[in-house]
Amino acid sequence: MIETLKDWLRGLIAAAICLAVLDALIPKGAVKGIGKVTAGLVLFLVMLQPWMQLDAAELELKFDTYRCRIDEQIQAYQEDYRGQMEALIKAETGAYISETAAAMGVPCCAEVETVPIDGVPVPASVTLDTAYHEALSVWLTQEIGIAPQQQYWEVEP
Repeated sequence: MIETLKDWLRGLIAAAICLAVLDALIPKGAVKGIGKVTAGLVLFLVMLQPWMQLDAAELELKFDTYRCRIDEQIQAYQEDYRGQMEALIKAETGAYISETAAAMGVPCCAEVETVPIDGVPVPASVTLDTAYHEALSVWLTQEIGIAPQQQYWEVEP
């Protein structure tokens, strides 16, 4: 890309120098006016040369290739984001449950599993390393939205 730009600029400068020399050599009069118009057209064509050499099919192919790469990259970023969001929700919800359980007098560690609902990970089940505690079970159902059937205790009731 840079080489193409350099070549175009060199050609433009060379054409301008040649046209300036020719302008100096052409005698005054009607011929000089025609020479200036011709020189202007030549310089204009030299400026447009890169655009005249473009292959529309090649550009379209490159555009499609870049669009596919962009779509793939967006998909990868979205998957990475969903994974990070799921890990964050699991960790934060587990910590919140453990803190609340400790406040209720039931020290434990909570491991939360999620399911995606409309693309958003939502807590679906929890595994607690403590014996069943009814108040904590009710709180998990009401506050976190985890049904009693999805609450797994070290010692079941």
